[in-house]
Amino acid sequence: MPSWLPNTIDYNKYKNIQEFIDEIYNIFITDFHIKKIKFNDKYIGLAQKLLSCTPNENCYSAEYNCSNCPFQGKLDIFNHVITGKINTYRTPGKFNLKRAVRIHWIKYIIDNYKNGVCYFNEQTRKGLNHYFWLVNEKFIVIFIETKTHKYFLKTAFYIDKPTYEHKFQKKYETYLLKKSTIKIAD
Repeated sequence: MPSWLPNTIDYNKYKNIQEFIDEIYNIFITDFHIKKIKFNDKYIGLAQKLLSCTPNENCYSAEYNCSNCPFQGKLDIFNHVITGKINTYRTPGKFNLKRAVRIHWIKYIIDNYKNGVCYFNEQTRKGLNHYFWLVNEKFIVIFIETKTHKYFLKTAFYIDKPTYEHKFQKKYETYLLKKSTIKIAD
């Protein structure tokens, strides 16, 4: 583990899941709204859509319902970062402890991307995706640079499936190949 990366958050020191989620939400909001995460001297923003769980409409969780949903009223991107999909749905999503205890890593990884982080980018139809992959720690942060040159967090997660590792390795190799082709052409 790089010396600049803090330990994971100790889930066991909290009384219940609501207290834990409230605490890591505060960390998340502080990092993006108060401390301000920057890349190339531009702030990385968060989509401001709040999670609004509606029974029988968009809530597919077996763990929570709208009366006890710990994500209700919080930014949906926060929910996205600390939960996994249930089938094809993610509102509110299946709580993923491995993602949640690493939420404070997002800022450290972007701040230290030149120090042991595998960085690459990929042009998409919506903009330029920036990837920050801490390979040995199996954690990735992805944000998009829109066509209007604004940055927004897209996702960040613990990579617990080999298919994701393979997918990101291929993207990284494609990036390196394109980068070397551009240098040769210059």
